[in-house]
Amino acid sequence: AAVTLNVVVFPAIESRSRMRLVLTIAILATGIVSSAEETVPKGAANPQSVLREARTDFRAGRYAEALDKQLWFHKKSLSIEPALSGVRLSFALLYWKELAEKYPPAMEKLRAVRDDAVKRVLADEDTFASFQEMVAINRIVDAEPLTRDIFEVLSDTNPEQAKSAFGVAKPALIRGRSIRLLSQFTDADKDFKSSLNNYSRLTKHGRQANGETRLHSHARKRFANDVTTLVAILSIDGRNEKATEVANQARKVLDDAEFSSDLNEALQGVLPDPWP
Repeated sequence: AAVTLNVVVFPAIESRSRMRLVLTIAILATGIVSSAEETVPKGAANPQSVLREARTDFRAGRYAEALDKQLWFHKKSLSIEPALSGVRLSFALLYWKELAEKYPPAMEKLRAVRDDAVKRVLADEDTFASFQEMVAINRIVDAEPLTRDIFEVLSDTNPEQAKSAFGVAKPALIRGRSIRLLSQFTDADKDFKSSLNNYSRLTKHGRQANGETRLHSHARKRFANDVTTLVAILSIDGRNEKATEVANQARKVLDDAEFSSDLNEALQGVLPDPWP
């Protein structure tokens, strides 16, 4: 039924992307683990307590109990405490991976959760949040090629959603050197302006705190990586004049010898790794 649903939803997929989609659905169909009966952990009204209990269970070797609580936290925490969205897709997933290294059923369940997110992306159900969830899990389980494949399908079937999800997919696209997709969704003027605005806002805050704060240092590294990435993509894509223009503007913003050297490499088409 799932395969039929997705084919109906995306009737206009190009043959190349249709093949990717069919292969992806086939892979997911063989890998999905049905959801177990969910037990409600003690103290479930406080998701952070449940996550702490999961860690306690893990350290004590109570792996099945730890998995129940990890799964509950992942599925239920945001409905109780929306501010935990960052923790849910970062620290909580790292804890889950650590559990999976000791307890294989935890890896099976984590991949099943990821596969459910993929199906929602392909069916255009809560696409951005589902894509973000998929990307986070793929990075944890070393499956970033799947992120790139699903983003390519999304770019062909739902360009507006792909445009919204590009920032989330970008690190995986960079690591996979997916130049066509990077070029397709790169807007030189808009992207440089966004990087410049973020840098200006954060460094202003740093100056108010007197000196090179951690925030200030982070802003410099973020700006340098964003701009050298942009320049490299433009250079690889043959937009050399625009690449040079962006590099020259960036040098006026950040007068730094290392940054200038990195820009020169980017102008030669050297694509830096994502940061952080």
